This record gives sequence, C-alpha cells and structure tokens, in this order.
Amino acid sequence: MGVPGLSSTINGTNLGRKDEKVQIVIVDGNGFLHHVLKVDVDCRFGGAYVDIEKAIIARTATLHLNGISPIFVFDGPLPTWKWNHRVLRETQKIARLYSFVETLLLHSQTQIGSRTQKFQNFTDLNFQNGFVSEASGFLSPMALNCCVHSLLQLNVPVLLADGEADTAIAQLARKLDASVM
Repeated sequence: MGVPGLSSTINGTNLGRKDEKVQIVIVDGNGFLHHVLKVDVDCRFGGAYVDIEKAIIARTATLHLNGISPIFVFDGPLPTWKWNHRVLRETQKIARLYSFVETLLLHSQTQIGSRTQKFQNFTDLNFQNGFVSEASGFLSPMALNCCVHSLLQLNVPVLLADGEADTAIAQLARKLDASVM
C-alpha cells in the first residue's frame, strides 16, 4: 500500500497536488523529528529551535500542498521492559560525547597561534574531519517540545502513544485505512 507522490513529496520534488483527494497519512513523530534534524537543520552548535520550527512548518506545508493530511504519533513513556536498553544507549552516547570532547581538547592543545586561529581550526575540525558526526546522535534538549508545539500551532493532529508509538501507529492506520510514514 503506498501513497502516490509521497516519496517525491518527502524529497521536495513534487511541486503540487495532482488531484483534490486528501490522503491521511500516519506519521511516526519521533522519526519525523530525527529526519528533520538530520536533513534540514544544522544542530552542531546547540538547539537551533527557530530553524527546527521553520523546517517542521515547511515539511508539513509541503505535505498539505500535496494533498496529504498527516496525523503525528509520538512515543509516550518508556515501557519498563526497555529501561535497560535505554540505559545502554544513553551510556554509549555519553562515551561518544566524551570521545568527541577529548578529541577537540587534544586538537586545541596542539594548535599554535591566537584565539582566532584556534577558533578557525575548531571550525575546520568540524567541517573537514567529520568529528561532529561522532556527536550527532544527540537530540537538542527541547527539540521534541519544539516539534510538537510547531505542529500544534499548525492545527495538525498530534497524538501521544501509551508507550512506544509503533503499535499505536499501526492500529490507527488500520482504523483509518491510512498509509504510514
């Protein structure tokens, strides 16, 4: 089951609706947010919340322009059976962040010159050597709140699952005979 034009709409190559029929699509809100942060927003230097909001508004407007009426479903509280897995993932993130900061400190200690030169080298380190990608798995602290708030401002339906959203998304898609993104 697919939505005609969905792929090109997501990629930004579909320039408008082909027909007047509105298609309901259930969207994994957390997946959507991570996609927006990875593709549309430069979060290397912290929470770019205005940029996150603009990207969410633009992507949602593109969906509407192409006859897609999204319903966003976000993960609810973490189920207790998944706590150990979350602790492991968060520990891995901390280790990656520690390694990232250690690399930056080592790089800054080996530089000779003024603060301006060191800052330029830090910028070069980020862009050329890919060190930022080591820490890119970190979600800005308020990114999820920013996403939900932006969607609510657009009067887009936003649902919070009782636990992980996967089951709620599948059930809602079946109930509404809708596609999933």
